[in-house]
Amino acid sequence: MIKQIETLSQPLQTDKRKNLFLRLVIQKYLFLTAQDIIIYRILLSHYINNQVNGTASITLDTIHKEYRNKAFIYEKEKKKYGDKTFLAYINTFNKLMNIKVIISFNESNLKIARNYKLNEKYNITSQLLAISKDITRDNIDKVRFNYSLGAIGDYFINAKQYGQLLPKEIYSLRFNQIDTFNIAIYIIRMVVINKRWKKDINIYISTLLSKIMKYNIKGYNTNFTYLQHLKELEAVKRNKQIKYIEKQLSYILNMFKEKEIITDYKYTGKFQYKYIRDG
Repeated sequence: MIKQIETLSQPLQTDKRKNLFLRLVIQKYLFLTAQDIIIYRILLSHYINNQVNGTASITLDTIHKEYRNKAFIYEKEKKKYGDKTFLAYINTFNKLMNIKVIISFNESNLKIARNYKLNEKYNITSQLLAISKDITRDNIDKVRFNYSLGAIGDYFINAKQYGQLLPKEIYSLRFNQIDTFNIAIYIIRMVVINKRWKKDINIYISTLLSKIMKYNIKGYNTNFTYLQHLKELEAVKRNKQIKYIEKQLSYILNMFKEKEIITDYKYTGKFQYKYIRDG
């Protein structure tokens, strides 16, 4: 891959154009887009609930219809998936299968990290996704396929911080609503972590926004946290964005209340940048 990048970049004349090209390549092949994240979270949720001996099975129809709540094409002599939609799934699966991650426990004091270190495991290396080899692009929309999340799947299960309380409505959000999706993921994790204590949870908006990366309209990571993104905006756009954040939070919390994931919620303080910034 590195040699390929070097070869392809030779005709580019300026450093600026080279940097842009490399950034586009990295975004396409290494960075997870909004689409990649949502589909991976679906696979993770299904895996935690259904895996047996490290393997789970699912159909593309289940992902598309049950989780994403999307319709099929019901026109005579047409495939039920549009070409663009089908290609999007294929591209995400290919990317996830070609990315390996390393989780290091050396400086972590989490209980899960201590457990790994007691067994003299100080890091894990894992492929994000492995799909059974008999599955091809031509048959993946027609069959139930087996998949594994490898060592990282074991980590998610053992960590017990990824309880499957997230309503399916969250998985059906549009890909350009990834910020809302990530806010919901953060809040649900805080609920799971604090659930056994059966007490109120205080979440500072500034902390929440500092834990979530901001994505652009094309679904790419901007390399800014949501909080840093607010800081960079001019006052008028920032105020408009903060109103939208309040709308995002209310949508999520009202849904969680309706699903009895939480009993109630209330805001303390003002939805203004100064109050959010200062905690």
